[in-house]
Amino acid sequence: MDQTGRQLISRASGHTPAWHQDAACAQVGGDWWFPDDPHERISGPVLRICADCPVRRSCLLFALSVDVLHGVWAGMVPAELWALRQRVLDGEPAASVVADGLATGDARRTNRDGVAYRAAPWNPALGDLDHQIELVARWSVVDDAVYEAGSPAA
Repeated sequence: MDQTGRQLISRASGHTPAWHQDAACAQVGGDWWFPDDPHERISGPVLRICADCPVRRSCLLFALSVDVLHGVWAGMVPAELWALRQRVLDGEPAASVVADGLATGDARRTNRDGVAYRAAPWNPALGDLDHQIELVARWSVVDDAVYEAGSPAA
């Protein structure tokens, strides 16, 4: 993961999650996960790195819990993450939303053309800040505890 990603994680969560060191993007490096051009395409090889990442589930949970507005997380662009997050905030069980997000990443393993980088709508779920804070706390604690116990969920 590049410096931008590390800064976003630290700023958003107040700490670096336990899974971060094992992320495939941390091993590869580069700025591919945080494009400067909002009209850029995320290449197939970048999506495959995400799809095969051993901590993709943790990355997805993090992205859903902190309202990311920039970057590729768990092989998904911000607009896709925002749509998943809205489903959770609308009351859909988080487990089914996470399963759908992971399925999207799985489907991208064979994507040769990449995907269009699409930003999230500005100020998503503004009225649900207390609910979002509760989700961040719950998901972060549970996911870090599972990971630190030696059972990273990919």
